[in-house]
Amino acid sequence: MFGPTLWRLLAAIGLAYVPLLWMNSEEAWLWWAALAAPVAGALGWRAGVEPAGQGSWLRLWPGALVVAAWGEAWLWVTWWYPVEFSREAWWGGLGAVMGLAALGWGVALIGSRLVGWSVGRAALWVAAATAVLFAWPIGFGLSGAPHWSPATTALALSCSPAGLALECAGWDWMRMPAIYEPAGADRIGPDLRIGWGSLAGWGALVVGCFLAAGGQIRLRRSTPPS
Repeated sequence: MFGPTLWRLLAAIGLAYVPLLWMNSEEAWLWWAALAAPVAGALGWRAGVEPAGQGSWLRLWPGALVVAAWGEAWLWVTWWYPVEFSREAWWGGLGAVMGLAALGWGVALIGSRLVGWSVGRAALWVAAATAVLFAWPIGFGLSGAPHWSPATTALALSCSPAGLALECAGWDWMRMPAIYEPAGADRIGPDLRIGWGSLAGWGALVVGCFLAAGGQIRLRRSTPPS
């Protein structure tokens, strides 16, 4: 049973490190992490392959390892590239990256217990949801004027994993060229939206771990004693 788990772990961790071979900035890597970290968390989940009676909390180790590996990747990224981070931005970026991976892990695990997702289906659903939230602020790449009202755009900006990753790490995400004109960010004032602070990613980490624990508790209650 360890074989499939090992390959999933290698894929989930590799998603964090392989892009370093061609990406040339922390910003580019954070954009990538916003898309890939939740999927990596879902891949790191060890679901539906253990025989009955395997309800131990030790079954959570693959997901926890993936979350930690993505955090370590952020440490390498900030060491390798030349941008100087403030302590607050560095800490916020670490929390955001780990939080996104934990959310993918937790959603996949709780989804498996509630609706019977397999590992592959969980990863696909998490990838689809992440892509939708990622592209929602800019109208899914469609050309023309901003597609949403200011209030809806503000909500989309707050729900985007890219916004969480970049804003927690200290970037003014709403003023980036990829967002400012396509989303119509000039219409969004502080009355509609305030950017994520450095602690938001750590909140996401807590929520993701809470979901993973909830899925494990449900498993333990539904698994007959051996």
